[in-house]
Amino acid sequence: MRIDVWWASAEVDDESHPLLSPRERTRVASIASLPARTESMSAAVLLRSAVAERVRLPPGEIRVERSCPHCSRWHGRPGLPDFPGLDVSVTHAGGVVGVAVADSGIRVGIDLERVADAPEQLDPSLLDLVAHRDERADLLAPGDSRRRFSTMWVRKEAATKLLGSGVRATFSEIDARRSPVLHEPKIWVRALLPDDDRFVAALATDSDVDAAAVSEHPWKLAPYGRTERT
Repeated sequence: MRIDVWWASAEVDDESHPLLSPRERTRVASIASLPARTESMSAAVLLRSAVAERVRLPPGEIRVERSCPHCSRWHGRPGLPDFPGLDVSVTHAGGVVGVAVADSGIRVGIDLERVADAPEQLDPSLLDLVAHRDERADLLAPGDSRRRFSTMWVRKEAATKLLGSGVRATFSEIDARRSPVLHEPKIWVRALLPDDDRFVAALATDSDVDAAAVSEHPWKLAPYGRTERT
């Protein structure tokens, strides 16, 4: 059993990048924000590169499927039709992209947020939408409310990414402070990037994975075509 988490700066800024499929090029072309478009392209390239590292194939041979079961848009949970024993999840925020790759039938979800992007003031109406009733006192306590809110958010987002579009989960119904999360089916959540002051991140799994099975690694994305480990 092994879960690799790869982190990289979002540096892919060309829609003609050879590791982007035609459908990915169409999807990113519809993103109005340049930073968001760069992050989306970089995440797609990192996903193929990370899977290629695991299966020992060239990144260009990795097929990714993202069909949505509810509409015709290509924005569903990423899948690997040629490698059914692997599961993947992708995240990006604040100029950073991340990919989790798990084997042994483990299902994963990953999320990343930049702490500075969290709301400075936690409005009660916002907490009604996203916070479990038992989480609200912690979120409103004195101290770094942005980091606490971001930590809550990434744990819930990672859990719902694991579930995918087949199971609907309302954030306000999930108390994400514990692991496993109080939800059925059970979801185990752990913190990532523990020493980072700017970002918080979380990894969700559908079984209790030993910490030794999870590894985090940096990756350098070249703007045009070439990618490499660091």
